[in-house]
Amino acid sequence: MADTNQQRAVTAAFALPPPLWKHFTRENLDRLEQIKTEASKYENGHPNHKKELTPSELRALDLPPELRFLVSPKTPTGEYSVFGEQQTLSTKLPSLEEQGVKQLYPDPVTDSEQDPSKPSLPLDHAYYISKISKSILLNFLEFVGILSVSPEQFESKVDDMRNLFINAHHLVNLYRPHQARESLIMMLEEQLARSKEKINRIDKARQISRLPWASLKQKVNRPVLQRRQKVLANRKKMLVALLKIISWRGISWIKTTKQAGPMTVY
Repeated sequence: MADTNQQRAVTAAFALPPPLWKHFTRENLDRLEQIKTEASKYENGHPNHKKELTPSELRALDLPPELRFLVSPKTPTGEYSVFGEQQTLSTKLPSLEEQGVKQLYPDPVTDSEQDPSKPSLPLDHAYYISKISKSILLNFLEFVGILSVSPEQFESKVDDMRNLFINAHHLVNLYRPHQARESLIMMLEEQLARSKEKINRIDKARQISRLPWASLKQKVNRPVLQRRQKVLANRKKMLVALLKIISWRGISWIKTTKQAGPMTVY
């Protein structure tokens, strides 16, 4: 029991910074920049300021040990250790059987025997979470009763409660993809609502801005229209007077030709 507590304390304690931080000095950084400049030169020896070496190219160089810590390490591809615990990069949630925990709820029902292409029925997470929560309360009451009667028999009930909590936590984690989709849908709906509200505000502002411009346009165009009407009226009067003069002269010419007699043709 003491060894287990000591192991938990070691894995849970905040780890000390790795000793490689001592190599991150200004001198080492300048040396690394000088090596980069030398490695990126052209064949004729002229520096190539546009080329930037990638971390893989830097790791391929013959760097001193103290400068290798300044280069980004390779991206982990499998498992990695964090504070003494192994973590995996896979986004797939491991099953309870893989973790060595007894599963207290059924797997999604499949009807592959009748139709292999038929998808599995979804699991009712809310029902089983509620059921496990009630079982936790019942086991807690039993745990209190055991402590009052025979405290030395508490370990089995603690294991039962631990198994119930792990199953409830695993059910909640299974529901995370659905929660992510619903959260994304809600965010998009809120963004769409904000965009529509902005468009409505712009339309209202455009309608309001048209009113004073329309009245101002009428005030500006009114004297212009009046001047145009006056000019057209004056032109009309001039045309009428000109027509009168032409008609009067035509009549007088006809009278003079009648008095002069017939026209002589040579």
